[in-house]
Amino acid sequence: MNWLKQHGKVYAAFVVKVVIKAQRLRWTMIQKTTNRDTIIDEIHQTRQRIAEKFDGDIAAILEDAWKRQEASGCAIWQAPSSNKALDSAGSDAAT
Repeated sequence: MNWLKQHGKVYAAFVVKVVIKAQRLRWTMIQKTTNRDTIIDEIHQTRQRIAEKFDGDIAAILEDAWKRQEASGCAIWQAPSSNKALDSAGSDAAT
């Protein structure tokens, strides 16, 4: 009982500090989760609107995307092709 009188306030302050830190961490995690969910929800809604606009026709969606991309005039990065034609023996056709 004597220990509690001597160290009780210090221990209680420590416990309160730990609880506050845990609550802050929990709140931060909730905020991050909430923000992530709203972004994902927005992506799903956009995908749903596009699918409804073209009745789920993937070819029509792709064609529209190409048209919008071309009309935007933005530069499009393309990776250099590493595909080389091979002859029937499996070696480069150019050699």
